[in-house]
Amino acid sequence: MIILSDDRVQIIVRTTFEEKKKIKEIAKSKKKSMNQLIIDSVVDSSNDSENDSSDSSVDSTIVDVFKDQLENKDKQIDKLQNLLDQQQQLSLQSNKQIEQLQLQLSNETEIDSEHRNKVVNEKDTSEANEKKSFFNRIFKK
Repeated sequence: MIILSDDRVQIIVRTTFEEKKKIKEIAKSKKKSMNQLIIDSVVDSSNDSENDSSDSSVDSTIVDVFKDQLENKDKQIDKLQNLLDQQQQLSLQSNKQIEQLQLQLSNETEIDSEHRNKVVNEKDTSEANEKKSFFNRIFKK
């Protein structure tokens, strides 16, 4: 420990080369000497409030990013819900059309079977009339 003027003493800190490089970069970015940066980091309480404010600005930036992401997700969910609603409406319309076509087909089938029954009945009647003898037809027996 070396005593300097103004009641200051020298403290030697041992670091790795990489740690020294990081400290030097941080000090340069904050426009301070490495010595002042270390003192501010350890001793000065005003630096704590600056760190808090810088941390809170980082936190607010992160919160803003998350808010943007959340808004985008909400928009995507809304689009998906709209698409789902459209798909359900199309399915409902298709089902109604299928039911109408089935009803038409069953009506046509009933009409065809009734027509066939009439034709068969008429044919049977005419055949029965043809088999009757001449006198039976005249006297309708």
